[in-house]
Amino acid sequence: MIRGPVVVVLAVALLLCADVAHADPTLKVVAPDLRAGELSALRVVIGVPAGAWLVGDDRGSALSWSAGEQPAGIALGVAEIPTPSQRGDARVHEGSVTLSLPVTATASAPLGEHTVLTTLVWQLCTADGCAATLSQQLPLPVRVLPPLPPPRSKPLETR
Repeated sequence: MIRGPVVVVLAVALLLCADVAHADPTLKVVAPDLRAGELSALRVVIGVPAGAWLVGDDRGSALSWSAGEQPAGIALGVAEIPTPSQRGDARVHEGSVTLSLPVTATASAPLGEHTVLTTLVWQLCTADGCAATLSQQLPLPVRVLPPLPPPRSKPLETR
């Protein structure tokens, strides 16, 4: 039995346009166990290869992570994406980029294994140019556990 966060590591190979060098970003997905009634977060860490970057835009980022239809009793919030940095006239994400997606298993969520459906969208660039915007379906395994029992109170000691 797996205890603690479940970590799934995915390697994503991007076949870029002919004028853009081949680059292989990595995705590390962290899907923690969920306790019924508690808020947690799913996380994706994108490893952007050296010499490459993910495109940002005037609103803060062209990078997005969104939720599709979810299992009963599991609710996802809005993805939290770090603000891109300025690189010349462009706003970009470089190095390691961590995205966070709030997730709650409601008190009525069925216990056990579930799949949370998400989509990650990004555009990778190098000094040679940019690839087309890409979309990656990320079905994430999550496990809903029962809520923790309330803390037991100690009887008062009398002297």
